[in-house]
Amino acid sequence: MKIKCFYYDEDLRLPWANIIDIQNYNINYAKYLFNFIIHTNDRIEYLLENIEKIQKREEKLFERLVEIPDIYIYIYLEKTLFEHNQEHWEEWECPTIVVKKALEGWKKFLEMPRDKNTVYEFEIPDSDL
Repeated sequence: MKIKCFYYDEDLRLPWANIIDIQNYNINYAKYLFNFIIHTNDRIEYLLENIEKIQKREEKLFERLVEIPDIYIYIYLEKTLFEHNQEHWEEWECPTIVVKKALEGWKKFLEMPRDKNTVYEFEIPDSDL
């Protein structure tokens, strides 16, 4: 899965990410995972540190209420569960390695110069999905 990060607006206030060829992937990667990722700008290090603790088995679960209305994230060793409290959004999960790689890619993009021409693409191997 290839992800393209860029600034969505002329004022450079809205960093954004799209999945290239989304039709080849489960739409929930865009609906849940990247909706989560683009709202983590000030918490990326914190989230990555907690994923590391889970992977080292220092913690069993990291629960985080994300500041996206009504979405709860439960990060476990093997999977991350996305739960939404609105009836028309079902629960969804993906491998925690995918969440980690998406956060790492998003972090690299945010570290780049803020410019209308700034674009960063990264890939998450399909084998991880």
